Amino acid sequence: MLSRAAARQARDAELAGGAYEASGLIVVDKLGGPLHPETLSSRWKSLVARAGLRYIRLHDARHTCGALLHLQGVPVAVISAWLGHADAAFPMRTYVHSQHRALLAAAESMARVRDIRVTSEPETD
Repeated sequence: MLSRAAARQARDAELAGGAYEASGLIVVDKLGGPLHPETLSSRWKSLVARAGLRYIRLHDARHTCGALLHLQGVPVAVISAWLGHADAAFPMRTYVHSQHRALLAAAESMARVRDIRVTSEPETD
């Protein structure tokens, strides 16, 4: 798909001549610029419908992406860059929410800590 996108961009650039903007983006309009958000949302809705999936907004998929990356231990700076934000705190506040599985793991961790016997003497076997 990336090769086809590059070939399509090359054809569009040749047809548009000096009006073409080589933005470096993968998904662009006929002049190389970024697509309007409504265009992306419309295409997303169509793709989801054709795939027979329950509809979720494109922005909801963004939240899911951030949460899944976070749950896999991806560094915050990488998640931020992946989602296109310069400030790492913003995506953490906006897209990454505590998930049931993560909360359960934290509870299990606290249960293990509770079971540790703390003494001033070293334990012997």
